[in-house]
Amino acid sequence: MKNNFVFKLVTTLLIILMFSLSISIFSVSATTEEITENQTVEEVVQEEKILMYDAETGETTEIDMEQIRQNIIMTYSNNNIQLNRLPAYIPNSNLEINNGEYDIAPNASSSDFHLISEINAFPNTAICRVGSNGGNGSGFLIGPNLLLTNAHCVMNEKDNSIYAEWIAYPGFNNKDVYEPGMQAGWSKIIYSSNWLNSHSDEDDWCLCILQEDLGNKMGYFGAVAYGTEAEMNNLEVRAVGYPDEYGDSYDQYYTLGRIKTTFSGKFDMTTPLADGMSGGPITTTADTGTIIGIAKGNYKYRPNTYIGVRITQTIIDVIRTYR
Repeated sequence: MKNNFVFKLVTTLLIILMFSLSISIFSVSATTEEITENQTVEEVVQEEKILMYDAETGETTEIDMEQIRQNIIMTYSNNNIQLNRLPAYIPNSNLEINNGEYDIAPNASSSDFHLISEINAFPNTAICRVGSNGGNGSGFLIGPNLLLTNAHCVMNEKDNSIYAEWIAYPGFNNKDVYEPGMQAGWSKIIYSSNWLNSHSDEDDWCLCILQEDLGNKMGYFGAVAYGTEAEMNNLEVRAVGYPDEYGDSYDQYYTLGRIKTTFSGKFDMTTPLADGMSGGPITTTADTGTIIGIAKGNYKYRPNTYIGVRITQTIIDVIRTYR
């Protein structure tokens, strides 16, 4: 009797074990089919594409970044040019170079928003107020007819639609501009497909092709893509833009701080930002005419930590191509 009970128990356990194994095998097979054979979970992430939208045709096309990189290497490989850098441009005119406005006092507070009262000097003249039906933001000239800003300043995060009517005003100061009539709409925008998919901080950039060559008169910034994260950590940096809280987006302000932590496409910093400063330039305190990032915003649950979109080699390559 005892042996019969033991036999039935062992038989029952074997049946349960075989049923469990079959369920486990089916589950693994189903998951593998969704990913496709020999493909890892990481590879399912969509490949980034650099896209261009043309306002005139309404068409969006993909930019061949591999071809662009090959063209750049072929053109500049023998010219001893640092491919991770772009020079600034100051026009041969009466435009002044600002040597005093950005002198940093040793004890300057990083929590202060400093009004820029002298607007008639580079690089102040190349910093733009960007006004659209989505609100006001900031941007800056990075070529004769190129403006760099956040993607969210010219595109709606809710549905990825493009703000049709926005104007860039370089050197905007207290409802006036440095030179009357210096303003421009846009004809094309260039951005990352990753921003459309996730609206991630590191992909929140947009290169805008303007309808006027504002940079030839107002000057434009240089740019640098640092090679490693370690090179950027602890850099003393400055952000500039048109904050709503200070001056109602009618005046330029700058703030000071340092980079805390750098990631592949963004960095955290102590440099304060306010609404309206999104899209403005971030530079080191040692070189005010060369951008290293784009002002993004702040973390909701991390006080005194602000976000900069890092200038990457991809952004440098795109700017170089359309300058």
